[in-house]
Amino acid sequence: MDNRLKIRTENGVKIMFVDLSNLAPDEIVNIFPALNEKAIENRIRLYIFDITNTHTTQEIKHASRASIDTIESKLGKIASALIGLTGIQKIIANAISKDQYFAKDEADAVKWVLEQAVKMNIGPES
Repeated sequence: MDNRLKIRTENGVKIMFVDLSNLAPDEIVNIFPALNEKAIENRIRLYIFDITNTHTTQEIKHASRASIDTIESKLGKIASALIGLTGIQKIIANAISKDQYFAKDEADAVKWVLEQAVKMNIGPES
């Protein structure tokens, strides 16, 4: 599953791309420990999640909230953009964290997280 966690650098800023597309709920939950480890190890606070063709469960909701709490306790505030959301998923995602952006596509998501990097004072290779 680690192949679904990619670190990319955009304008000198590290962003974690998390590909959850087409995964079953238990597979999604199982990605969070590796995500936490990789994020903390690489000091990444900006994320883009692709959740195309997925659905959420209480387990995913709890695992996601715990992941956010774990990373933020070590690194500080994070920002994330979500790609591939349906209407109801937006409502659920917003209940998990208010600091998420519902992007139209990957380019829109990258643009938004880079704007957040400036607001959060995350500079090149921070």
